[in-house]
Amino acid sequence: MGDLHTFDTSVGGDEEVGQETDVRLANMLPTNTTITWISLLRTDLVRSDNVTQWGYVLMWKKTLTNLYLAGVGADIIDEPKAKTKDRTADLFISLF
Repeated sequence: MGDLHTFDTSVGGDEEVGQETDVRLANMLPTNTTITWISLLRTDLVRSDNVTQWGYVLMWKKTLTNLYLAGVGADIIDEPKAKTKDRTADLFISLF
């Protein structure tokens, strides 16, 4: 089992490049069966304009058990929690 941790990661600046990076990471996660823990700390990888997509990804990423976010607004965490409430595997989502 593996962890994915990012710290002080910014994909902002060039909006098109940033969105492409977000999409690539989000689309990779469901196909990876080893990642069980994700920490996204002080990053713009999860934002208000892509949080819905992240919610859907988390719904299908069954091996993921923990998601920690830091440096995002409390409103950002509501969407993933709502999307994953009916998920068969428990997922702990928390703000640092």
